[in-house]
Amino acid sequence: NVVLGHGSNDLVGILAEAILESGDEAVMADPSFSLYPLVTKLRGAKPELVPVRDFTHDPHAMLSAVTARTRVMFVCDPNNPTGTAMSRDAWGALLAGLPDDVLLVVDQAYGEYMDERGVDAVPASIARPNTLVLRTMSKIYGLASLRFGYGFGDAQTIELLNRVRLPFNVSRPAAVGAMGALDD
Repeated sequence: NVVLGHGSNDLVGILAEAILESGDEAVMADPSFSLYPLVTKLRGAKPELVPVRDFTHDPHAMLSAVTARTRVMFVCDPNNPTGTAMSRDAWGALLAGLPDDVLLVVDQAYGEYMDERGVDAVPASIARPNTLVLRTMSKIYGLASLRFGYGFGDAQTIELLNRVRLPFNVSRPAAVGAMGALDD
């Protein structure tokens, strides 16, 4: 249920390669992490940009943007660049309304900076198949240059990502650094 990457950015690219094709759509907030529309366009798919409301993801508007062509929904929580996190109610609405065939990608690169109002999305990756939660050692652990990212998801999603993931995409120094940071 875990996939490793050369940073969580690598995993965003891997999932776009594994999931998106020309003519597909990916729903994401605007503004949010600039890599999401970039990898979407690189695959010939269309980014559906949904304006944030009060600087936060608007789950109802994001769900309204989902069409039959939607393959992926990116949720950066807390959001980059606004720094806001979705409420528990917003998460509940999003999880209840998102079709099962849409891959929910929850990027929690800044997850360690959330306060008690934030939601850890890892339990959602267990409860809802077709969910991938991304994390990184770059932010709170200060290991940006070592490039160590990881994702949690159901076995089928992880297996799909591993089909296109390059072997040895995480270096030994990055793995040793990540282990050292966890022990510190």
